[in-house]
Amino acid sequence: NRFRPVGESYDSLIPRSRPSPRRCVECDLQGGCVMNIPPICGYCNMQTEIKTGQYVYPHRRDLYELNFWACPNCGAYTGCHKKGARVNQNGGIVISDGTLPLGVPANAVLRKLRMKAHSLFDPVWRNGTIRRKKAYARMAAHLGISRDECHISHFDERKIKRFIDAVPIVFPDERAGI
Repeated sequence: NRFRPVGESYDSLIPRSRPSPRRCVECDLQGGCVMNIPPICGYCNMQTEIKTGQYVYPHRRDLYELNFWACPNCGAYTGCHKKGARVNQNGGIVISDGTLPLGVPANAVLRKLRMKAHSLFDPVWRNGTIRRKKAYARMAAHLGISRDECHISHFDERKIKRFIDAVPIVFPDERAGI
C-alpha cells in the first residue's frame, strides 16, 4: 500500500477482486479516479518512475529531497504530496507516504498553463471572500464536470485552457490575477 486512509484498517482496504497493478487500492474500492500509481504519461503512454528533486531540478538544492513521478521517455513529470500530507481523494482522506502524485505528468507547455491557471484562480479564494472548495465547485459547475474532477493538476491542455478562460467569467468581480 502506498498510502492509507485515515481511521481505516488495512484489512478494510483489501478489495474482493484483485486490483489492477497500476491503480491504487483506494481507486479500485471507490470505482476509479485519475490517480494511477505510478502515473502513466499522457504523452507517450509510458509508465513513470519515481525520481528525486535532484533529477528533476538539479539546480535547486532545496528540492532535492522531494519526490517526483517522471516519464523516462519524454520527461513529463508531476510532483508528489509530501510525506504525511493528508489528501482528500475519492471522498476520503489518505495520508501520503511521499510518493502520492500531485496530479498527472505534464510537459513544459502544460506546466506553464497550469501556472497561469493558478495565477488567475488562486487569488479568488486566497483573498478570503470565498472558500477554496466552494471556488472549485463553482468552476466545476461552469465547466460541466464534477467537483472531484476539477483540479488544476489533473487537467490536460484542452481542459486547462477552458479553465483559464472560465475564471474571469465565473468570478468577474474578483479581478483574479490582476
